[in-house]
Amino acid sequence: MNGNMRITITLEGNEALKDNGNDAKKVCENFGCVVREHNAARPNYELCSQAKVEAHEEKMEAVQKKLKRQLHKWHLQHQECHNPGNPNEHDTVSHYFMF
Repeated sequence: MNGNMRITITLEGNEALKDNGNDAKKVCENFGCVVREHNAARPNYELCSQAKVEAHEEKMEAVQKKLKRQLHKWHLQHQECHNPGNPNEHDTVSHYFMF
């Protein structure tokens, strides 16, 4: 390290000491503002709600598919009971269900 470099570092160190930590105080104050802004920010309920809506829709679609399968199975059993000779012949009950 040459003499000029040593003088520069010493001067910078002395300037920092003369500052009495005001720069550090400014950084802390600014950081505090950022923290306050972050804490005061509202959570993004819209995204959360959208995710919940999509999850609910997927669940309801799965339930609907399962229900349709069960109704179809019931319909086939019901049809066999009322039309044992010809299970392909539809009775009036089949018109109430969309398969």
